[in-house]
Amino acid sequence: SDFAEAAFLCGTVGTMLLIASRRDTAEVTRIHGFLLTTTVWLTSSLVGALPLIMWGMSPTDAVFESISGLTTTGATVISGLDTMPRAILMWRAVLQGFGGVGFVVTGIALLPFLRTGGMQLFRTESSDKGEKELRSATRFALATLVVYLGLIVLCGLVYHLLGMSVFDAVTHAMTTLS
Repeated sequence: SDFAEAAFLCGTVGTMLLIASRRDTAEVTRIHGFLLTTTVWLTSSLVGALPLIMWGMSPTDAVFESISGLTTTGATVISGLDTMPRAILMWRAVLQGFGGVGFVVTGIALLPFLRTGGMQLFRTESSDKGEKELRSATRFALATLVVYLGLIVLCGLVYHLLGMSVFDAVTHAMTTLS
């Protein structure tokens, strides 16, 4: 299917980039954080548009839908959403779900490096604060991701118990929490 082809293409390119950029140590500075965040959001927007383009949507509309989902704005250029294939509806919900959790996790991961408020969550008494803050922020971001996914499951179960189909419950749960 179009989604499988897009997933394979993106997975292959992502794996090659990961292998090419591996290093033993990495020092993350403020500018690195901003550049990484910008690159990830732009790349995610383009990657998110691929299945929509492969489905037959124009590149401009597909990128708009992808950015709309990842920024959780909910705007759409698609008319007749009720008649869209379920794969497209699920992809839109997944983009919004990724966008919602992406904002939370990005904020949590970047706050320690921006030297802004909330640092008491990550500070340790060690003199090696940079590495410890990174590990602490990573653990906190992963815990937040687990809570976010748990809330999606809980919300989906409630929707289903209240009468929604499983598909509708899952997609609505992802977009509700985004």
